[in-house]
Amino acid sequence: MLVKMKNNNRFVRFPKQLTEELAEFIGAYYGDGNMCGAKKSDHGHMFRIDGNLKKDKKYIAYLADKIEKLFGICPSILFNEKASNIYLKVYSKKLCEFLHTNLGFKYGDKGVLKLPSEIISQRGLLIAFLRGLFDTDGCVTYQKVNNKKYVQLKITTQYKTFADEIKNCLLPFGIKSHVCWKCQDPKSGGSYDVSISCKSSRTWFEIIGSHNDRNIDRFKELNGDVKI
Repeated sequence: MLVKMKNNNRFVRFPKQLTEELAEFIGAYYGDGNMCGAKKSDHGHMFRIDGNLKKDKKYIAYLADKIEKLFGICPSILFNEKASNIYLKVYSKKLCEFLHTNLGFKYGDKGVLKLPSEIISQRGLLIAFLRGLFDTDGCVTYQKVNNKKYVQLKITTQYKTFADEIKNCLLPFGIKSHVCWKCQDPKSGGSYDVSISCKSSRTWFEIIGSHNDRNIDRFKELNGDVKI
C-alpha cells in the first residue's frame, strides 16, 4: 500500500515569496487538501491531498513532485484499491505550522473558503490558483441540447460565496460561467457548481489550462464531436 516515503524534517524549506507554483499548490489544497494537528492525528501534524486512484494517479505524483520542489520534503503516496482512492501525505510539524501561519491553511475543517487577496490581485497567481483548484475539485463534462453535446467545465464547492468569487474572477479572462446548487446527499446540505459555458471552456484551456491528465484527456475526447 505504501508507494514511497522520504519524509525528513531536516530538509524542510519555505518559499520566501508567493510564486505561481505555490499558488497552484494552494489551489489544490482548497480543492482536495486537508491538514491535521497533533491532537487530531496519531502521528502528529499531517497534510494530505486526496484523489481518485484510477483517474488521478499521475496528478498526485505531479503534486508530490511540486511539494518536494517547494518545501524540500517528499510526500508519502498511498492508495486504497478497494475504495479506489489515492492520496499523498506529509508528516511535518514545521510544514504544517508554516502553511497555517503564512498561508492560512486550517487544521481540520477548512471552513468557509475565500480567495486570498494576494492571489486575486495578480493575474499569474490567480491563473495558477484556479488551475490547482480545477485539477482537484473540477471536471470536464457536457450538456446535451437538442441531441448535441456541448462541453462544460465544472468546479464544485460547498460554499456559495466562494462559488460566486470564482465566477466573478473569471470574467476578466473572458470566461463566462454561472453558479447552480445541486443536492446529491440531503444530509450534507448539497453543494454548488461553477459551470463554465461551452465557448468559455476553450478559453479556460487556452489561458488557465490543466496539469491533470483526467481533465486534459476528457476535454480532447469530447471535442471530437462537440460544438464549441
